[in-house]
Amino acid sequence: MNIVSYNVRGLDRGVKGAAIRRMVRKHKVDMICIQESKRELIDKATCQALWGNADIGWEFQPSINTVGGLVCVWNENAFRLERKEMDRGFILLDGVWTQENQRTCVVNIYSPCDSQQKWILWDALKQIKQQDPDCIWCFMGDFNNIRHHSEREGISPRGAEASIINDFNEWIVFSTGLAWDFFWRAAPECNGEESAKGFTEKKKAREAREVIDENDPKLLSLKNDLGEEAYVAMVTALKELHEYHNSDDAKNTHNSSEKQVIPKIWDPQNGRRATVTEALKYISNRVIKMR
Repeated sequence: MNIVSYNVRGLDRGVKGAAIRRMVRKHKVDMICIQESKRELIDKATCQALWGNADIGWEFQPSINTVGGLVCVWNENAFRLERKEMDRGFILLDGVWTQENQRTCVVNIYSPCDSQQKWILWDALKQIKQQDPDCIWCFMGDFNNIRHHSEREGISPRGAEASIINDFNEWIVFSTGLAWDFFWRAAPECNGEESAKGFTEKKKAREAREVIDENDPKLLSLKNDLGEEAYVAMVTALKELHEYHNSDDAKNTHNSSEKQVIPKIWDPQNGRRATVTEALKYISNRVIKMR
């Protein structure tokens, strides 16, 4: 199922509408989730014009004056809606991905800017997902948040922002279903000027490659069972995790000496550590269903 998330920052039938139609046609999109429509009213004719086809399903959440606004449009031959749920900041579409006859929950999200309201929204989505663990979940949209201070240039980090970044990263770990942590090699120590705080991004990239053990038996087992694509995705995620743990965000939020990777696989559904066999079986079943 080909799904696109797009913050349009104001929806119209002119240039942006034409761009959406071209994108849907070119990339054979099955569903598009739009944020910041900035429109209090959306009708079917508008959605048909955006899609370029009459055979669509659609849902929208109006903006408040010119703030926010969510729109979902999909090909009814690709996705059959069975249930919907809306609240401030999200639209949940529960239905069947017809090609695979697979029940799928798609959530279009536009998080508020206020940190407390973000936490309330993320916690609400967490509770909804926990109530329905058997569905394939797809969260997308504009979270109005960053995962690392380097994504926001020219602004000094603040304690409150570091805290919400940490909360957001933890929520992302939860939304994946299982938190994977593998064994790590100790990184070679840097000497001289290279060990200074301002060492180059090139040096950082080299250090990340040296730290992660890409030949770890668990990683190789994952590669053998699920293929190269799954292996590369997991290695990339582990490198990002390492970069975050060694970033100023982590140091500002926690004692850096306590911010360590813990060798465990966590099953949030049952509230316990999962075995490697259970985790591999879970992911394998998901991949098989999506093929």
